[in-house]
Amino acid sequence: NIPAGVPAAWVILPPAQRAGFEITDAEKKLLEESANLIEAGDSVLINLYPSYLPRYGLSDPWAQMLEPLGLEASTGTVLLEETIGADGAKAVQMYQHLVEFSAEHPIAAALNGQRLVLPLPLPIRATEDRWNALATIEPGMARWLESEWVPSSDLGPVERGDQVLDGAIDVLWSLERAGVDGDAVQRLLVAGSGPWLLTNVADVVVSAGGGRMTLLNPGNHELMQAAVAWLSGEDDLVAQGPLSQEVARLRGVTEGARHGAGWLLLLGLPGLTIALGLFVYLTRRN
Repeated sequence: NIPAGVPAAWVILPPAQRAGFEITDAEKKLLEESANLIEAGDSVLINLYPSYLPRYGLSDPWAQMLEPLGLEASTGTVLLEETIGADGAKAVQMYQHLVEFSAEHPIAAALNGQRLVLPLPLPIRATEDRWNALATIEPGMARWLESEWVPSSDLGPVERGDQVLDGAIDVLWSLERAGVDGDAVQRLLVAGSGPWLLTNVADVVVSAGGGRMTLLNPGNHELMQAAVAWLSGEDDLVAQGPLSQEVARLRGVTEGARHGAGWLLLLGLPGLTIALGLFVYLTRRN
């Protein structure tokens, strides 16, 4: 039991996969406890995994639990993206990374400029205005929502076809409302991704030079720390931590600027080298 007066936050992570259509006793217990925490006015972070139950006309119990709160989670679909692999062949990307967070919220401020990776993202829509969207994935010609996905890291024959994500989707929502007690405040967070907080995603490191290593996805650590602090009512602790500030990072780089820099490296520098060589050749010839 948590002593009275001590700030507390609950982080709920449903099972990643199910062996069949039946919900295990352990998952039923987790669902029941999660619903009880929300009903009791506790502050909770719920992370959602995609489910294949809606594909067969069955309700996903986690999405069903959120509906009375004013959220519709499309757990039967996964946002995928068509990319080009190292061998030049088409590949399917099962994650999205976000860097810009413009919402007026302490968590968004802590995340802004930090790379957050969301594996198996799924769309969530608010049916009530009291919810605040903190993370949005923009539309793209190579992105689409797939309902015929398989619960495996190998997507097999899944292809984009002519499907296109023509509208932005929100994947992280927050809510602050009056709790059960008159003076209490309940805070809720719902993330449309489950694996984002797993160590094999959040703890990936890359070389920063000079024998130093840095986190590839510092936003995942930031989200966890900021979420727990905000849910606990400790707003003063919601700030960018030392892990993400260990190495200076470029900020405010738009998608257009990244594409421009890529073309510059691909064509500009070789073109400049060719032009310089031609200039030297003509100078010596004259």
